[in-house]
Amino acid sequence: MTDEASHNGVKRRRLFGPEDDKQLETIRKEQTFTGWKNVAKQMPSFTPKQLRDRWHNYLSPQNSFGPWTLEEDKIIAQNVQKYGTKWSQISSCLKGRSDNSVKNRWNSVVKEDYFQNPTKYNVESPHLNLDDNEFENSKAISADSEKIPLNSPTVQNVFLDDRFIKHFFEPINADVDNNSNANGDELFFKI
Repeated sequence: MTDEASHNGVKRRRLFGPEDDKQLETIRKEQTFTGWKNVAKQMPSFTPKQLRDRWHNYLSPQNSFGPWTLEEDKIIAQNVQKYGTKWSQISSCLKGRSDNSVKNRWNSVVKEDYFQNPTKYNVESPHLNLDDNEFENSKAISADSEKIPLNSPTVQNVFLDDRFIKHFFEPINADVDNNSNANGDELFFKI
């Protein structure tokens, strides 16, 4: 078995080295771009998706790797409230930031700070993106517990978690080993 392929023809994950980055940059600069499949033919150690992700997340000259500003953090927080975690849509509001870098910024810095200091981000309403059922639930929560304001971080986490669960948990077929009595057609939820 080599670094590039296993015995059944599936490419194994391989790290990009400096030479690989240079080759990818050269291909993108010197040739008319005709698709990632064609680039992968010239770099057979990588899949088209690996090459695309490497280009868009790290090598593209349109990316900005400078320090993040408070204004960018505010844009991220406001758009997460508006669109949920649609990173591609949110990154389109930030010049030079890839969807991957926006996702990483939210998860590593902004999310925790947002819930601790929501006024810092100037978010007008804590539930801009609630559908009718969520809004009715929010009224029920406030009626049941008048001491907890709807804009509190605790309630905000509940709303954000509900949206996350709705949009990001999807049924998948279970991987069942031979020792299990479970039926292979059972569905489990991917976390």
